[in-house]
Amino acid sequence: MSDQLEEDHMNTSKIEELESKVAELTAIVERLTAPSSNAPASTTADAAAEAVSTSSRRGMLKLAGAAAAGAVAVAVGGNALPAAAATNGPLLIGVGTNAPTAATDLTTLNGNFAALNDSGASAESPGVNGTIFALNSSVAADTLLRGGVTGVGGAANGTSSGVLGTVLSVAKGPAGVSGFSDSSTVGLSAGVRAKSTTGPAIQLVPVAAGAPTTGTWSVGALQPDTTGRLFYCTVSGTPGTWVELTDVTTPVVALHIIDPVRVFDSRLALPSQGKLSSGNNKVVSIKDARDTTTGGVLVADVVPVGAVAIVGNLTVTNTVGAGFLSVVPGDATKFSASSINWFGTDQNLANGITAKIAADRSVKVFCGGGNATDFIIDVTGYYI
Repeated sequence: MSDQLEEDHMNTSKIEELESKVAELTAIVERLTAPSSNAPASTTADAAAEAVSTSSRRGMLKLAGAAAAGAVAVAVGGNALPAAAATNGPLLIGVGTNAPTAATDLTTLNGNFAALNDSGASAESPGVNGTIFALNSSVAADTLLRGGVTGVGGAANGTSSGVLGTVLSVAKGPAGVSGFSDSSTVGLSAGVRAKSTTGPAIQLVPVAAGAPTTGTWSVGALQPDTTGRLFYCTVSGTPGTWVELTDVTTPVVALHIIDPVRVFDSRLALPSQGKLSSGNNKVVSIKDARDTTTGGVLVADVVPVGAVAIVGNLTVTNTVGAGFLSVVPGDATKFSASSINWFGTDQNLANGITAKIAADRSVKVFCGGGNATDFIIDVTGYYI
């Protein structure tokens, strides 16, 4: 008899433990199936729980079944597909299975949202093989690397794009990638901003030689050609009106005006002193600004590396008799024209010059006419 009582006591304890677990499950189901404003006040699990007794094995089993039914109702009623993930693998939303080889972190079946896809699938499926790396809500302005969408290309040869824009329509207007800025401050922001420290920020791909001759183009279009020339569309049309912005046969140079500086004076000890006499020449560096009383360097490289010519003044002073000077590049071996002439002793004459310079930023000054003179070179600008 005592054994029977002990067995009943043990069974009662197990039932109570099961009832406790079922109650926890029921509470979870109730939270998941909370009614809306126009829904019935009780859930499937509640109704089942009220209809049975929790003091018997049969009641306990019915309550467990009701709770399970409520859980099923959540999934079916919400029309949800399961979320699945393989061991150490990504989570897939909207699909029923997953495989360890899948490389998509988050995706929907219709391609409305795709993230971090490296499946290697063809780019002919836009919206499915895309990369959305980050949703940025930061307002920090300390870096240009923050982005709502960040794309990282995976190939070193340029054939893989971090962000790929594809136009599937042949109608005029759509763009693969479009940028827009609504800033009220001119220059504060940009519709599309590009920056690169190791390569081109923007790479335009040429398709043919010369300006476009087919297709419909709009004002503002830029198109390089296969020979390295760049064309700009000035009038919309088919194929539009184009002008060339570059000339590969002649380097494009521009004049840069600077505050006048003295770069040489033959009367001073530095860099070299002495008159230039007829039949002789002197190579003069014009890259540094020099002190007008000592000839020492005041500012280095006022004429920068890459400059191809200078503008300024050539002055003769302490002249002897009559003669002339010719200013040519520092590596020239001859001259063919005069840059300034004097016609008497002790004259002070100046003449504006534009002179080509050597790669080391030097000129060579030739003296002719049978006499000698001191000379001064001042620079007011350079071409580069």
